[in-house]
Amino acid sequence: MKQESNVFMDRNKKESCFRNRSRASEAYVNRNILIVDDDDDIVDCFKYIFEREGFKTESAQSPDEALDKVRASKYVIAILDYVLPNMKGDELAEKLLKIDDSINLIFISGYIDAEETIYRKGINAYRFFMKPINPEKLIEAIKLIT
Repeated sequence: MKQESNVFMDRNKKESCFRNRSRASEAYVNRNILIVDDDDDIVDCFKYIFEREGFKTESAQSPDEALDKVRASKYVIAILDYVLPNMKGDELAEKLLKIDDSINLIFISGYIDAEETIYRKGINAYRFFMKPINPEKLIEAIKLIT
């Protein structure tokens, strides 16, 4: 089992995805989060963590799938990996904001220069997290948005 900043990447033991689990809060039940990442392990852990906190989550593994989902549904937050198949996260963010300019963007990346690129392009991102991600900090940021 591989451990990264309190997030365990073991698909068979979802209970271990988040070390300090808490009960779902009813205040966040109607808040929709879209997770856009092509790594199934990250998506599974994020979904588990957010749903334990009472958020409704959906995921997309490609930019095209994310665009289709945002056209079809309303999301309060989109969590975007910076490196995706066929498109960078900053380009996807620009397209998502054209569809829904009220969506809050949170970026995740393992590339240090990604944050500079996002801000240089003037993309209004709520937060940027470097991998490995501390789940408590991510939940804290999401709760501040909602």
